[in-house]
Amino acid sequence: MRNMKASLFVYRIVYAVPLLLILINALRSSSLEASSKLEIALFGFFIATLALGVFTTLALPHISLSLVVIIAVSLCGLFAWYGWYSVAAPFVLRELHTFDPVEAAAEIRQHRISSCLEYSVFALWLMTLPLVRHFLGRLSRLPVHSGSG
Repeated sequence: MRNMKASLFVYRIVYAVPLLLILINALRSSSLEASSKLEIALFGFFIATLALGVFTTLALPHISLSLVVIIAVSLCGLFAWYGWYSVAAPFVLRELHTFDPVEAAAEIRQHRISSCLEYSVFALWLMTLPLVRHFLGRLSRLPVHSGSG
């Protein structure tokens, strides 16, 4: 049981730190002056969901599984919007490093592949939170045997 608590503590830290870094980066790089009302609203939901994700991660044993699932799915969806469609969109190629059309096409293809791979890995990582919460709930219902006997 002691190893499980230590593992859960490490998992919660490893899960929360990237969310905090994305939150800080999104707040620092946001340029909403020329954004539409919809984009501003989505950005606000993204920031709130990141903060809620950090809180949920830290309070994981005390949050219901259904709420954890809703938060994780919201994080995935809003991260997809932020990563691909927002003004700051980190997965969008901003510049090419060549004038040769063949090299440019290869650079674009490589960027798309790496961006899709990075998003997929992070989205899968985000969805581990409900799984950990599910197994945490199952483990807490197991009978505890004392060392005597």
